Amino acid sequence: MDLIQPAVITSESGKGSIPENHPLCIGNFAATPQVEDLLRKSDLLISIGVRFRGEETYDWTLPTPENHINIDADPHAFNRNFDTLYGLVGDARAILQKLNNFLSDKNISPDPAYVDEVESVRKKVRDDLRSNIGPYCEIADAMRELMPADTILVRDVTIPSYTWGNKLIDIYEPNTSIYATGGGIGQGLPMAIGAQIGQEENPVVLIAGDGGFMVNAGEMITAIQEDAPITVVLFDDGGYGILRYLQEAAYGRRTSVDLKNPDFVMMAKSMGFETERASSVDEFKQCLETALASRKPSMVVVDVDALEPMNYEESDEYIDSFRPKKS
Repeated sequence: MDLIQPAVITSESGKGSIPENHPLCIGNFAATPQVEDLLRKSDLLISIGVRFRGEETYDWTLPTPENHINIDADPHAFNRNFDTLYGLVGDARAILQKLNNFLSDKNISPDPAYVDEVESVRKKVRDDLRSNIGPYCEIADAMRELMPADTILVRDVTIPSYTWGNKLIDIYEPNTSIYATGGGIGQGLPMAIGAQIGQEENPVVLIAGDGGFMVNAGEMITAIQEDAPITVVLFDDGGYGILRYLQEAAYGRRTSVDLKNPDFVMMAKSMGFETERASSVDEFKQCLETALASRKPSMVVVDVDALEPMNYEESDEYIDSFRPKKS
């Protein structure tokens, strides 16, 4: 990394593979115009254990250099979604160590202009996203500020995860980021409980939406029974937010996506969770700080309707990819 000074792009599942506060780590922003332009000008791509999912690659149209070295334990992963020029099969750590040893005595002089461009792209993609998500950039900042560096951040399939949770909250350490890339809504709570039981010393924080959370809400009792001190950050917008947007974008109307929710504060307290509702960024900060300090099963219910809405049209390429395509 320090020797060749590359740009580093992380997938949703690859967050934490290197500290995402590194100045050359662009992060999970592959599907952005700035990264697309950077890739067009790049002469080499090294992909490590990447599956090149559609929503992270403009539906597999993201330009990649012809010189593509793919490192993967599974040889069947090569050429699955993008062409591979050289496929290296094996353990990524061992292969990267060999590459580092090979390069260690080589005279390598990274181009300062390229390094400056990477740092500029890193800043630009974050600034663009922050400008379109209203108060949620402050919520993301508060989460990163208040969560210890070794916090395991679990994201359920929900708009807050798609639009900013997978992007703006930097992950610093390996194995401290969990995202449901292979299934539907509602997996977050069971995954968070499992992570907490498996890593008792690490704080575990879950980002969830109200619709998905109710799929497995009964597992809150499991957290109490197993004394798993997870912190749930629940965004309550009274329905399936992602489906609302997709229906309105595609058909100009929506149906069967608004939910009659329970009082989440009362429900969580009845199950043994320490719970508060936040209707502003300041309240959110106070509630999250208290929850993390308690080291008890806790929930912060964020009243989405009380916050300024984000601009869905501009803030997320993944959501926009589902809009009807012009013929």
